[in-house]
Amino acid sequence: MRRDAVIDAARELFIQHGQSGTSVDAIAKRAGVAKGTVYLYFPSKEHIVDAIETQFNARVLDRVQAAARGFAEAGADAITAWCVELAHAYLDQLDTHDMLFYGRATSRETDNPLLDDLAALLAAQGYPTPDPTAAFLLGGATLIIDRAIATGDTTRREELTQTLTPLIRVVIEGHEVVS
Repeated sequence: MRRDAVIDAARELFIQHGQSGTSVDAIAKRAGVAKGTVYLYFPSKEHIVDAIETQFNARVLDRVQAAARGFAEAGADAITAWCVELAHAYLDQLDTHDMLFYGRATSRETDNPLLDDLAALLAAQGYPTPDPTAAFLLGGATLIIDRAIATGDTTRREELTQTLTPLIRVVIEGHEVVS
């Protein structure tokens, strides 16, 4: 289908050159269609990005649901299977993930002062795996906060705190502190 060819071409070009460095003309040429055909399916590049993200999310969702079902049917921990498969699915589509969430696959940044500070705090308090624990806490907390922002639910800060606090405690209390 030509729509899929446009999506695939755009994904490849966005990964190579970034979204701002890719023209609709280039997408059309890579897809082997006329520029008007691109606009027939997508009114703008932003709509193409949305289609790529929808496809990315669908692929990830299919994988995590299949993993959870398989483990649940075997009487095993479906939630852990879901989360582990999420990591595999993201890593298998890393270029697309980074293009969508960081703008370009090659622009991965390693410096994150918030992450570094939280990891240092965890290390100072004796947690045995401060870096991944900090990443898990920061990622989870920011996603919860982002959802509140996206839904316009930012005025109920106390409820947000009441949601975050027990989740944070589960993570940090699940570790035996090393003295």
